[in-house]
Amino acid sequence: MGLNVILPLLGGLAVVAVLAVVILMKNRTAYLGPVREELQKEKAWLRRGEYNAAMVRGRQNLELLLKLVAEKNGIRLDNSAKAQEEAERQNQNRGKKTPKVMTYHQFNRWLSENGYIDRVARWELNQVRVIGNKAVHENYADKDDAWNQFNYLEDVLKTITERSQNPKKRQEQAKQQKQESDHHKKKYELPDEAEPFLIRYLCNGKHCHQDSGTWSNHVCKAVTELEGKNRSLA
Repeated sequence: MGLNVILPLLGGLAVVAVLAVVILMKNRTAYLGPVREELQKEKAWLRRGEYNAAMVRGRQNLELLLKLVAEKNGIRLDNSAKAQEEAERQNQNRGKKTPKVMTYHQFNRWLSENGYIDRVARWELNQVRVIGNKAVHENYADKDDAWNQFNYLEDVLKTITERSQNPKKRQEQAKQQKQESDHHKKKYELPDEAEPFLIRYLCNGKHCHQDSGTWSNHVCKAVTELEGKNRSLA
């Protein structure tokens, strides 16, 4: 066959290969479709000025997102006292095996450990929950926070979607995040329980000041708050 025949064939094969990759990536994140649909409904409520209802829906959408990712990985989320005891027992005995039952708090850490979210996305995830809880329990209806919550959840969904499309890259990112976390914990001799407080102080919107010169100040604040929490539970 001449070049006039071979070149078009090669071009066609290249197009088919690209389409196959695109379809594969879409299939890997198709399970997140319900969250995208619910976000569109939430956005409609925001545009109508129904801010409290939108924030309540935002918290529900976050729970839906976490539930879908958990189910995709064979994990059941349950915050009941009995489930928490079971999750704690599994967590102590699991070794490298993923427990089948987790609380939402444990699953948030699991998402980070397995590269589904980075430090900023984890902070945003927490903000979605905090704003949603305020809307539920205090009838809160602030316009700016309502839109912030929506944008945070969109960012979290985008991060999980992108990292779900490439499992190998996600595993590499998880390894890198763990190395960075272990480095700072060792440097400042921090317990694992300090991590949620560090995330709160280190992240400001989409900007994470992990390598800034004020890291030690953030650590001091985090440990101080952790100690206060421990005293209140004693």
